[in-house]
Amino acid sequence: MVKCKITVLKRSFNKEYVDAYVESERKKTLGPCEVFKEGQEFITDVFSASAIPAGFCPWPGMIFINRL
Repeated sequence: MVKCKITVLKRSFNKEYVDAYVESERKKTLGPCEVFKEGQEFITDVFSASAIPAGFCPWPGMIFINRL
């Protein structure tokens, strides 16, 4: 069993990109991720059927799985 530890190092929000590429109504709802916190750690089995760790947001989780 191969384990992988994911540590949240930094959360960011790039307002300049939102201002340039997102429609005005949607801009009101965007900001830094509210799911993750700096220092938070997740451990997962790399080869499991569902490598997304418990409590991990599904959207970035899918990016993570596709890179393994």
